Amino acid sequence: MGSCSFTPEITPPRQIDDSDFVFLFNDRDIVIHELSSGYQPFRKDEIKTEVSTWHYVGTLGDQLCFVGTPEDSSAISDWKNLRTVYLTCTESMRAALSSAVQIADWDRNHGYCGKCGETTRLKSGERCKECPACGHTAYPRISPAVIVGIIRDGTILLAHNRRYADPIYSIIAGFVEPGEDLESAVAREIAEETSLVVDSIRYFGSQSWPFPDSLMVGFTASYVSGEIELNEELANADWFSPDSLPKIPPHGTVSRKIIDWFVSTEGDAAHR
Repeated sequence: MGSCSFTPEITPPRQIDDSDFVFLFNDRDIVIHELSSGYQPFRKDEIKTEVSTWHYVGTLGDQLCFVGTPEDSSAISDWKNLRTVYLTCTESMRAALSSAVQIADWDRNHGYCGKCGETTRLKSGERCKECPACGHTAYPRISPAVIVGIIRDGTILLAHNRRYADPIYSIIAGFVEPGEDLESAVAREIAEETSLVVDSIRYFGSQSWPFPDSLMVGFTASYVSGEIELNEELANADWFSPDSLPKIPPHGTVSRKIIDWFVSTEGDAAHR
């Protein structure tokens, strides 16, 4: 479908009907049409399995969007890999998918109170489940992570993570710890993973990353001192110039946007 915008919303203007867009997930697989013009969600009347509860997601263009969990996933045969769809769809579809899958996770994971075990209920006007017994509330979880491109004399630090069989190199990333601000998390992750010291930490951009529930916050930083010493997460890391890059992340990721910025500017912050 075209590049219509996505607007997240909580309260639907009406009940779901057969013409509305719907998202169904089976873990990290999705049911979605793959057309010559791009991806398009199924409409409700195309879904041939029961869905006990629909949650409103927002609007994609002028279409209302809902998400639900199918009662019988085996009744659906044309599942597609969510990561593949996510990395190749439009920005607006990516936003809708990210919202939908994280709402589906929240609905599935918070059917019971995590404090006393009572069955939860939806809280009116909020994306929230509350416990009628003890009042405990559960909102969709968002896990902030930082990802940073480190620049040194016209080169960028790229590393290969041991978890990935694909020989792809990316920039340094890690989750924010309780009590940390984002800049402190950047400096700590770089020190832990590579033993390098940096400064001039600057915000670049952010991206929802629903694998499963991250908010990736991108930064650039300038090398100050140190030699690369890898921790157990990384198999290799090195400094690369724009004309000698290894295999890098695909388009559609904030890591690729930072690397592309580096290639076009050689890391000159004045071009930001």
